Amino acid sequence: MAVALARRHQVYYLRWYDPRTTGLLRGRASRLDAPRAVASSLCTAFRVEQQGDTGSYEHRDFHIVRAPVLLDAVLCRVIGRGRARELARGFNARTVDKLISRLKPDVVFHADGFYYFPAQANDGVQIFADQQDDFDEEDAELLETEIEYGHVNFSLCTQAYAVSPGAAERLTELFRVPFRALPNGVDLDTFRSVRPETIIDLRNQLGIQDRLVISYVGTASHLDRQFVA
Repeated sequence: MAVALARRHQVYYLRWYDPRTTGLLRGRASRLDAPRAVASSLCTAFRVEQQGDTGSYEHRDFHIVRAPVLLDAVLCRVIGRGRARELARGFNARTVDKLISRLKPDVVFHADGFYYFPAQANDGVQIFADQQDDFDEEDAELLETEIEYGHVNFSLCTQAYAVSPGAAERLTELFRVPFRALPNGVDLDTFRSVRPETIIDLRNQLGIQDRLVISYVGTASHLDRQFVA
């Protein structure tokens, strides 16, 4: 979404170190992934990097932003999940304030339901957000706290989005704020840029010349392998 918006708008994309990234890239996780990600995310000076790698777009204004971000990983093992989230959000709220003060955006888009970054009401700044469709919490007390936290933040939104009509309906009821369905998108330009000869060669290598191929976009942990087989 950020890359697509950069075709017509100036986009600043806040990036930090996710504890899951290294494990996903190498195929297995390590106990050191989370501590390293927490330390790296926190010990980051504010800076705007060169334009991000957004593919071969003729019109783009896409910048990577780095700033101190406190994650709840590791902390949750010491002080509990609820307290860790509260502490992280308190710290990150100040980071968002500083980013808004320095970058002076017209719009702030909060991904993943304000999980790390609470909404900051600022005159002239519109807030948009989305909530993933895997929002579930087994701890009843923590779930109640998260629902109230979501209600407060989504209430400040110009528009809140969910991935499907069903998710939008459920989240509208849960957070008492209207959600709009916005399906996950695909970067069609990248798919279309692959040469037909390359596709034919790959089909031949895999022995699927006459088979219907369905592309899956997402993490392996959410893929129902039995279903797709």
